Amino acid sequence: MFLQTLSHNELNDLLEYLKTYKLQYKNKVNLPENLTFGIEIEGVGKWFDSFSEKISDEGWKIADDISLLDAGDEAISPILRNEPKSWGSIKYMCELLKNNGIYISDRCAGHIHYGHDGLIDEDSEKLFNIMKLWAAYESVIYKYSAGNFATLRDSIWEYAKPYAKHIKKLVENMGNNEFDYKTMIYLICKGRHYGVNIENLWNAFASKNLPKTVNNTIEVRVPNGTLNPVIWQNNIRFFGNLFTCATEAKFDDERIKYIIQKLPFSEYNVNRKSDFSFYKHINLPLALELADTIFTDDDDKYSFLAQYLYGDNVFENPQEKEKTLVMH
Repeated sequence: MFLQTLSHNELNDLLEYLKTYKLQYKNKVNLPENLTFGIEIEGVGKWFDSFSEKISDEGWKIADDISLLDAGDEAISPILRNEPKSWGSIKYMCELLKNNGIYISDRCAGHIHYGHDGLIDEDSEKLFNIMKLWAAYESVIYKYSAGNFATLRDSIWEYAKPYAKHIKKLVENMGNNEFDYKTMIYLICKGRHYGVNIENLWNAFASKNLPKTVNNTIEVRVPNGTLNPVIWQNNIRFFGNLFTCATEAKFDDERIKYIIQKLPFSEYNVNRKSDFSFYKHINLPLALELADTIFTDDDDKYSFLAQYLYGDNVFENPQEKEKTLVMH
């Protein structure tokens, strides 16, 4: 179904349907077989050490996280793939954390890393296309990333800052000039604490002739934290398809540049988080376009839109909400 061509009545029917749409946790989703990923599950609680051995047995590890202000830690996954074993591992870990008293606070995030190999492959055009696609739909991405909360966590403006204004400047200034991979990373990279972090790509490239000491990944830092495996799977599927779409030959560069050109960054001072208030609002036409752009499967489109429009309802989990701090 091509969502952008729906009639007014068809669209209303779809919106009603999505209000009660229930996502199913699957053994496999629509992602390329060669795409690798890893996740960081942030949580609050003093019991991480009590089950660290069980986590290490599964290939996971526990690490400190400064953004949680000494109130919690994060569980870091091994390299995962779109296969039953990996999805089973994520579900197991979410349940293990919940069953051991870990909960989500209003500072927790859910970071996702995607492997460079098979996605970017030191191709400067692919990397820039990923960043342009991100920039064009960044307001939709941030609203979607609230997950099963009504709003984004406050700390997002410190640890996962928006990137679109920087990419818009690059698009305007670069014209049709081409750059090698090293130069492209240098032009794009602004540091680690942005919604999409490519600092690992730079570190890996700079040390590629040395023993491997860093992960060669592109990191998504926007999503709110969660212990719901369905949200984790939906987020991994969404961002994986977003990045993959940007690397394909059918990528519509002219359309994406047009959207970027229309971004209203000249209208406000982007150094204040209040100036990003429109990132918290629903932009249905843009969301429908994004769904049609990166997905071909109707179920994938519905899963994305259900979380974007009604995430705090379709993912309601009374047990999790009881232990979760109210988002501000």
